[in-house]
Amino acid sequence: MDNVPHTCGNQGSLDEAFATKEVLGKRKRTFGGGHPSTVSAINNLANRLGHQGQLNEAVVMKKEMLKERKRIFGEEHPSTISALNNLANTLEDQGQLNEAMAMKKEVFAKMRRTLGEEHLSTISAMNNLANMLGHQGQLNEAEVMKKEVLEKRKQILGEGHPSTISAMNSLA
Repeated sequence: MDNVPHTCGNQGSLDEAFATKEVLGKRKRTFGGGHPSTVSAINNLANRLGHQGQLNEAVVMKKEMLKERKRIFGEEHPSTISALNNLANTLEDQGQLNEAMAMKKEVFAKMRRTLGEEHLSTISAMNNLANMLGHQGQLNEAEVMKKEVLEKRKQILGEGHPSTISAMNSLA
């Protein structure tokens, strides 16, 4: 049942959020509000609402999901960090740039601490932060970070990898 809304969304159906709400309701009744499967359904619904432009409702749900992931997994777990990153992206889409920037910095710091400097997820978090800095006009700081992203991707993935080429394009 959880796959139906995803497939509907891929086909352009706007009824996907309704089907996802049904999945969420059944998971809450079956597992309870704090169960990881229920939290996953909250995440799916929040993402679908965000894709449909219902950003206020998506932010509320993503905040709830972040709170639950912190409770279930702790502050430094990759699922919690991912939830923080997703919330930051939606806040950025909403135009809440200061709050989004603070969260993206937190995501990057936690990735560095938990996964290390050379992990691809850490490098992606650095890239995301650099992009946001660039969009906010902090070009010197963004350039320094984008150069580092490019160098790390060259070292880890090679010069011809699509992610390396994307980093090169982003820096240019």
